[in-house]
Amino acid sequence: MPNSYKLSRAQVDEIVRRGEAGESYGSIATDFDVTTGCISYHLRRHGHIRRPVFRVDSRMRAEILRRWQSGANATEIAEALGLGATTVAWHLRDALRKSLRSKRTPSVYPPKDPVLSSYLAAIFDAEGCISAINTSTNPHWQITITNSSPELRKWIEPFGGHFYDVPLQKRSGGRRGYRKRVWAWKVSSDIDVLLFLEAVIPYLVIKRARAREVLKILHARRGSVAA
Repeated sequence: MPNSYKLSRAQVDEIVRRGEAGESYGSIATDFDVTTGCISYHLRRHGHIRRPVFRVDSRMRAEILRRWQSGANATEIAEALGLGATTVAWHLRDALRKSLRSKRTPSVYPPKDPVLSSYLAAIFDAEGCISAINTSTNPHWQITITNSSPELRKWIEPFGGHFYDVPLQKRSGGRRGYRKRVWAWKVSSDIDVLLFLEAVIPYLVIKRARAREVLKILHARRGSVAA
């Protein structure tokens, strides 16, 4: 639940700066742990008028896909075309859903650039895991990357997925205080796991065998993936 504490002058100034730069109210609210109504209130107080909603036509949509297929991520596309990152992300996910003939919209849109894909694969090899959500005869899989670096989290964000803050843990060995704040990036639907693994498997080393095993299962039941 968002905090109800009073924002400092410096925080309000930062909110106004980011709002006037065109950043979405939702992303600002998440960073400051407040509601979007709070963000809107402070921006209105400082004379900021929210930009009108811009409808993406078929030509703009084609340009979004072309840039993504050329290796740009959602944030870069949004900045280049003057759109919100959320808008770009929605169109990328919708395009992936249609390309897979899936009724479910994916939450990830992995990089097309081989350099970015190889870097993401290296991160996953070192900091990630593939786990079965259940042990039934028809298991579902979960991809998780866990780390404490804010810079790495910011780098992964343009590729979609879901972030969660891991509860703080006390230090071991009788030491006082807590460990570093850790976050986890997760995807768990079949379509998300399929898209992610297909993007990184050419560059995996440690987890390649496991990834091949999961992909084989997902492709074998492609009817359920696309359902």
